[in-house]
Amino acid sequence: MRGHIFSQGQRIYTTFLATSLMPGTARTCAGCNLLLSTWLKLPADFSGIQNLKRLSLVDVDVADEHLESFLSHCSKLLEFLEIAYCRTLTAIRATRLLNKLKHLRVGVCDLLEKVEMNCCCLETLEYIGPMVSLAFTETSSLKDVCIKFLDIDAGLDYINKGFPSTLTNVEMLYLHCIDREV
Repeated sequence: MRGHIFSQGQRIYTTFLATSLMPGTARTCAGCNLLLSTWLKLPADFSGIQNLKRLSLVDVDVADEHLESFLSHCSKLLEFLEIAYCRTLTAIRATRLLNKLKHLRVGVCDLLEKVEMNCCCLETLEYIGPMVSLAFTETSSLKDVCIKFLDIDAGLDYINKGFPSTLTNVEMLYLHCIDREV
């Protein structure tokens, strides 16, 4: 089922909106939003979702600038961000500080080229997809990193020279290169 987002005043609605992201979490959590199989285009007067703590965008058609704007307007309390199967996304950028973001999960966004995050408390990073540029303003809180590249040759070079070499306090590092042709 594909959904649509529309605005009414300062509020954003979608025809498909669930409030639980993980099994076992409360389904009445007002601070959680899960958008599946929809598109995201913010109205000009969008001022954010001030109490949003968890956001999952799965199979959402979203332009880079709309995602960046959405994140900047929902940056105060956001702790968990998941972005997966967003076919039109080429960059994930958070230029405004996401000072509560602890968990970032990005998976299989085929056109994605870069992830640039301004966050100071990130503890967990999970990434699955083609090799991309990962840039974070701060990685000292990052403890658990799981990266699965879908290109074995590029992944091996990246492991030796790329992002993992900047992780000073990581406690668990899982790097996996998946050969799609196998």
